[in-house]
Amino acid sequence: MHREPGTVRLWIRRLGAVTLVVMPVAFARIVSASAHSDGLFAWLALFAGYLVGVLGIGLAVVVSRQDGPRPPVPLVPRELPAVPPLLLGRADRVGEAVAYLSAATGPAVRTVVIAGAPGIGKTAVALFTAHRVAARYPDGQLFATLDARGRDPDEMVRRTLIRFLLALGHPAERAAGLDVCRQEFQRMSAGKRLLVVLDDVHGLDPQPLIPAGAGSAVLLTSPQVRPGRAPHLLLPLEPLADRDAVALLAQIVGEQRVRDSLPAATALARACAGLPLALQIAGQALVARPSADMSVVLSRADVASGDSRPTERGRDPRSVEPGHDPRRWALNVSYELLSRGDRDAVLSLGRLSRRFEPWMLAAETNLDEDQARSLADRLSATQFVERWTADAAGVPVYETVEHVQDFARLRAGGDRPAPPHPRPRTRDPLDEQRIHTYDLLDKGSLVAADVNVREVLDRARQAGDQPGVGKALAALAELRAELGGTDEVVDLAEQAWQHQDPGIRARVYRVMGHIQRRVRQLDVAERNLSRALRHAGQAGDEPEQIRVLTELALVHRLGGRAAQALEHTGRAMALAEGRRDGGIRYRSRILLAEGMTLIKLSRYAEAEQRFADARAAADRAGYRLWRQWVDYRDAQLHVRSGDAVRAQDLAIAALAGFTGIRHRYGTGHCRLLLGRIHADAGQYAAARTVIEDALETFRNCGDRFIEGHAAAELASVHLREGSLAAAADALRRAKQLKTGQRYWQTSLRLTGARLRRMAGGGAPRRVEPIAPSSPVGW
Repeated sequence: MHREPGTVRLWIRRLGAVTLVVMPVAFARIVSASAHSDGLFAWLALFAGYLVGVLGIGLAVVVSRQDGPRPPVPLVPRELPAVPPLLLGRADRVGEAVAYLSAATGPAVRTVVIAGAPGIGKTAVALFTAHRVAARYPDGQLFATLDARGRDPDEMVRRTLIRFLLALGHPAERAAGLDVCRQEFQRMSAGKRLLVVLDDVHGLDPQPLIPAGAGSAVLLTSPQVRPGRAPHLLLPLEPLADRDAVALLAQIVGEQRVRDSLPAATALARACAGLPLALQIAGQALVARPSADMSVVLSRADVASGDSRPTERGRDPRSVEPGHDPRRWALNVSYELLSRGDRDAVLSLGRLSRRFEPWMLAAETNLDEDQARSLADRLSATQFVERWTADAAGVPVYETVEHVQDFARLRAGGDRPAPPHPRPRTRDPLDEQRIHTYDLLDKGSLVAADVNVREVLDRARQAGDQPGVGKALAALAELRAELGGTDEVVDLAEQAWQHQDPGIRARVYRVMGHIQRRVRQLDVAERNLSRALRHAGQAGDEPEQIRVLTELALVHRLGGRAAQALEHTGRAMALAEGRRDGGIRYRSRILLAEGMTLIKLSRYAEAEQRFADARAAADRAGYRLWRQWVDYRDAQLHVRSGDAVRAQDLAIAALAGFTGIRHRYGTGHCRLLLGRIHADAGQYAAARTVIEDALETFRNCGDRFIEGHAAAELASVHLREGSLAAAADALRRAKQLKTGQRYWQTSLRLTGARLRRMAGGGAPRRVEPIAPSSPVGW
C-alpha cells in the first residue's frame, strides 16, 4: 500500500530510536550468552549496538532530507528568451530602464512598466533590458506571458505561480489554490534577488507575481498604462520615426535593396505606422521574394486591404487613417506575395487550433505530411506561424499568433477555398459529432477526429448552436486528454462547462476525472465521475454512462477497491449489451478495464483472457486505438508474471501500432515499459536510451506526472548501474515534477546505496529491481 512521504519519515525515525535502545542490549546478551564471553566482549557488544543504533538514526535523517517535500531544492531558473536580433530607435528607452534598475536601492522591489500598442516593440525592449541586467539577479530570472483575454485571469495567475514555484525548486501541487500559491511564492522569493519579466499583461492583476525579495526587480509590458506601484518607472513607447523604420526595414531586406527603392521603402515603412512587428512581417515577405518590386507590392497590398495609398499619406507615420491597421496591412503584403497554394494554407490557419503539427495542416490542405511540414516551414519564414519544438520522433510543432489567425479568418470570409473533401451538410452538428468524432477516435484516426470535431465546432458557432459548441469543446478536450494533454484539456473543459446542459456537464466531469486519475488525485476524480454519472443519467445518455462507469472502475482499481471496480465494469457491460448493436463499440474498453482490475487481484490467467477478448472485440470493430492499449496492458501483465520475452513482443507491437496512428503519448508509455524490460535483463544502455526517448515525448505531451514517473524510472536504471550522481540528478528532476510511489522507492534505494558507500563498501552492489508499479497510461 502506498504511504505518504511524511508517514515514511515518521516510521523510519521511530525505527532508528528503537534501534538505538534495543540493539545495545541485544548485542550484549548475545555475547554474554556465549561460553567464550568476557567483560571486554560485553563492552565491545555494547559499543557495536550503539553504533548500529546511530546508523539507524542517520538513515532516518538522510531519508528525511532526501524524501521529504521540504526543504525545497534550491534551483536557479534561467527562463529569459533569446534577445531579439534587431532593436532600432529604442536604445534610449533600454538605457533608461537599465540605469533605473542598476541604481536600485532600498527595501522595495523595483518595477519597470513598458507600455504601448500591440506590435510596437515592448517585448524587445524588455528582453534587451533583461539580458543587460540579468547578472545583477543571481537567484534567477523568470518569464511569463499574461494575456488573459478570453481566459480566466485568476486561473492564469495560479498556473503561472505554480510554474514559477516549480522553477524555484518548490514541489508545487498542480491542484493548489491561488491563495496558497501566492503565499508560497512570496515565501520562496523572500530574501532572493530575482528578475521577473511579465510580458503582454492584459486583463489581470499581476501583483501576486511580484516577488517579495528586496533586491528583486520586475519588467512588465502591457498595451495599457497600468497604475503605478511605487517605486516604478513608466516607459511609454511611441512608433518608430521614419528614419528608424526605414533602417529597420533595411536590416531585414538588405540595405542595397532599400537604397534602390527608397521612395517605395519609405512609403512601406509609413504604411506600417512605425510598428516594428508590421515592418518585420512585410520585410520577411520581401526577403522571400528577392525579385519583387516594392512599388508593385505596395499597390497589391493596398487593393487587398481597401486602404488609401500609403504613398499619399503624410510623412508622420502616426498620421495614418483611423481605419488603417498596420499589422493587417503588413500581413496583406506578405499574403499577396505568396503562391496560390500557400495562400490557401494561410486561410486554413483560421480553422486550425493555435498550436498544430504538420499532420493537422496536411488534413486541411490535402497534402501529405512531408509536404505540409515544408509548407509550415515556409509560413514560419514569412512570419505567419512560429516554429516551437520537436519531440523525440522529430515531429515539429507550430503556433499561429492570434492576430494572424484573426487575419486568416477575415480573409477566408472573402476567398475561402473549397474544402478538399466536401462533407454533407444535411446532418445536424450534434449528430455528426456523436457519430463521427468518437468513432474516429476509437478507430485511431486521430487526424480525422481532430479535423471533424473542429469543423463541427466551427459550424456550431456560426449557427449559434450553443449546445453544439459545448459538446464539440468537450469532445475536443477528450481528444487532447487521450493524447496526454493536461493544461489545454482543462482550458477546453472550462469553456465547455459554460454551457449548462447535463450531457455536456457529464462529458466535462468525465474528462476531468480522467485527468485527475492520471495524476492520482483519486478522491477528486471519484467525486467528479460520480457527478458525471448523475448528469449522464439526467440526459438519458447511455453511451456516456458506459464511458463514465469504465473510468470510475479504473479509479476504484487504483484506490484498492477492486470489488467495486468489477461491479462498475459489470454494470457498464450490461448497459452495452442492451444496445441494438450488442455493445460492440464499448466491449473493448470495458474488457480492458476489467482485465486491469484482475491484475490488481493477481488473477493473471483471468486477466489474460479478458485481454484476449478485448483484443478480439477491438479487431472486430476496427478500433485500432483500443487494440494498442490492450497490447500495452497485456505486456505489463507478462512483466508481472515473469514472461519477459512475451512482454517485450507485446510492447514492441503496441509501440508500432501507436506509431502508426501518430499517438505520441502511447508510444511514450511503450518506450517506458520497454526500458523497464531492458533494465530487468541488465541491458542498461538500451534501457537508458528508450526511457530518455519516453521522457522527451512526455515532456512534449504535457503530462508532468508521467514525465516525473519516467524520470524516477531513469534514476532507477542509473542506480542499478551504480551511477549514483546520475541517479540523484534524475531523481531531483522527478521530485520537481511531483511524481508518486516510484520516486519514493528509488529515493530509499539511493539513500541506502549512499550509506553503503559512506561506510566504505566501495561501489554499490547490483541493486535488485523494484516490484512493478502502475504507470499512468490509459
